[in-house]
Amino acid sequence: MKKLLVPQSHTVGIMTGHGESSVDKMVAFRKELSKHYKVKTVNLSGGNKSVAEDISILLIVAPKNRFSEKDKYQLNNFVMRGGKLALFMNAVSVDSVTHRASALDLNLNDIIENWGCALSNDLLLDATCVTI
Repeated sequence: MKKLLVPQSHTVGIMTGHGESSVDKMVAFRKELSKHYKVKTVNLSGGNKSVAEDISILLIVAPKNRFSEKDKYQLNNFVMRGGKLALFMNAVSVDSVTHRASALDLNLNDIIENWGCALSNDLLLDATCVTI
């Protein structure tokens, strides 16, 4: 009955191809999402691929590799056609062995700024956190 009352089911895309956490590591998250949404993997690498028309929400979770200009163009097209984009990303990479941090250049700062947001390279220190 509930499915009859819901006007449309959204499709959530999970980005891959830029060093994001593997889908295998997000099994529980994907399972929970699948209870309410259709879930698809999106990979823009190689050629002129675009985000599929049926995807209304795109998640980019912890990418580690640079996005190409073509990738950024496709992301911008997705947002401009009304797609919702959620970015869960770091601007800094921290080595848990050496405890050294370095800037992570994902080549997304310009497009994020065009959308009215900013990504900073700041670190937070939690004085009550136990050392990793």
